[in-house]
Amino acid sequence: MASRQSLKRAYGIEVFGEAVYATAARLARRPEHRRKWEALRQLEAQTGDRLRTALALAAGTPRDSVVRRWLGRAVGAVIGILPWRITLTVLNIVLKWSVQFFEYVEDELHEQGDTATYGLAAHERAQWEFVRRELAGDAQSIVPILALLEVRR
Repeated sequence: MASRQSLKRAYGIEVFGEAVYATAARLARRPEHRRKWEALRQLEAQTGDRLRTALALAAGTPRDSVVRRWLGRAVGAVIGILPWRITLTVLNIVLKWSVQFFEYVEDELHEQGDTATYGLAAHERAQWEFVRRELAGDAQSIVPILALLEVRR
């Protein structure tokens, strides 16, 4: 059974990620980077909504952590001004861990028969794919993110 702690942790990661990407988008100097950060922010918000619903069913309505949002904004401010390739390299490392964690949570949820969060780890895999494609110079790198945003609308 997926522990409330795993769901809360996953939700906290999404709250943090949304704040990071929102701040990075606001500070981005290049319009194409701003658009990409905003798409990533939307994906984090979408996933956060799904997790909020799952948490509400399992453990009551989650409370957003002011500290997580503040830390996310601080990290977003740093990555919003760092060179693009450095930021992507750091994200590549972070997302490798994050994909594994979300796959673990997704497996826990599937074992208990939860279908509401089916494909939960897909958003992390899409972000990781975006970063790898972006680092490789793929002009269509954002496609995995946009595809998930379309599926959920």
